[in-house]
Amino acid sequence: MKNNLLHWPPPKAWTSIVLVKGFRHFVAFNYSPRQKEALVYLVSVIDGDIRLQVSFEELSNKMLWLQGWHDFDDKDVVIEHSSKKTRKININTHLDPSRDSGLTMPIEIAEIRPWF
Repeated sequence: MKNNLLHWPPPKAWTSIVLVKGFRHFVAFNYSPRQKEALVYLVSVIDGDIRLQVSFEELSNKMLWLQGWHDFDDKDVVIEHSSKKTRKININTHLDPSRDSGLTMPIEIAEIRPWF
């Protein structure tokens, strides 16, 4: 796993630089450290039907994602054309929170992943 910008497992709060299905703020509800490509599963803060599967490599790219929740006007966002092409997002994945997400009831483990 290429991990030069973030630690594993990923924190829960994320902001997409580019709107995804009209939304920008997401929660990382699960993750999968696969051999070839680590994946992170996100759900929109506003619309729980918008679920994404994003590679950890993409999530580590600060031109595409910011850790935490950030507010900015769309007119202030400048995206390089090449970075838009590199996005590998699968929309509407199954919602199955990880045990350390703090999003399950009852909470089964003592250590919950941080938001930021």
